[in-house]
Amino acid sequence: MGLMDELDMGSYPGGNMKAFKKKLAEVHASPPWMTPVLKEASEWNPYSFEGGTTAAIAGDNFAIMASDTRMSQFEINILTRDAEKIHVLNDSIVLSCAGFYGDILQLKRLLEARLHKYRFDYRGDMTVDLCAELLSRNLYYRRFFPYYTGAILAGIDENGKGAVFSYDPIGCIEHIAYTASGSAEPMIMPFFDCQVDCILHRLCLFPCFLSSHHTTYVVVYVVYYYGRSLFFLNCLIINTRDRQQDNADAVRILYIRRNHPVIGLVTMSGDVEKPLLTIERATSLIKDAFRVAAEREISTGDKIHLVIAEAGKPIRKMHLPLRED
Repeated sequence: MGLMDELDMGSYPGGNMKAFKKKLAEVHASPPWMTPVLKEASEWNPYSFEGGTTAAIAGDNFAIMASDTRMSQFEINILTRDAEKIHVLNDSIVLSCAGFYGDILQLKRLLEARLHKYRFDYRGDMTVDLCAELLSRNLYYRRFFPYYTGAILAGIDENGKGAVFSYDPIGCIEHIAYTASGSAEPMIMPFFDCQVDCILHRLCLFPCFLSSHHTTYVVVYVVYYYGRSLFFLNCLIINTRDRQQDNADAVRILYIRRNHPVIGLVTMSGDVEKPLLTIERATSLIKDAFRVAAEREISTGDKIHLVIAEAGKPIRKMHLPLRED
């Protein structure tokens, strides 16, 4: 029996058009000639998304990473309430991912093996900056069949400053002050934009030496990362022979200025108080962000897994309750 035979054509065209379109969609999704095996093969997908959310904030001498512990499929099918989404790679590097859990575990094993080899070859732990580049290259290497992960790497760099790196599945890397990934990212990022926007700790100086017979000038471009934007703050022309002390003071003042991140410069009103981003305030904000997400996003919940990396101190872990319905 064909498509037209199954429809009541007495009233066609006109009144039965809705039924005709519905049947046409069913035939398109499952053609009559397709066997059950072919139908199952056509619907197979190598990836699945197990929900969940991760987020991170970098501060002056700390980095905080948090995730929920719920793993689910199709939003309402909860697989486990104790999924581990944050992985401590060494004493200063923490990885978290949201996406396909099989790829997350494979990516974790890959990074652990690379860090172990680095420790064996160089008799020391890899820094977070090197690990960030390593992760980017490994994700890009798999770009034709990528790891389905929204990875976040955080830790303490060689200067004792907090660092957060965000990635897409093919390895595009972004060094930012805060980020989120997963199903509740559209809720958490606006909250962070209002509360946690701050100047990144890294001040980039790019010198260019221009020599003459009597003096040497140095052109220094001072670059700030401000939230997610990059802009040139200043350009200095330094005479290194005549004004060495003044120039050293100027550069030192600029380095001091970078160590005072300010909260609330994106969507918060300009006439409100903007306190400094301390580790206590950052911890409180990231807890509030997950509580907000758990109220409105069904695949985020159960517990908050919080990991705090602070310069000169061991990494701390804690679990806090979230709503379980």
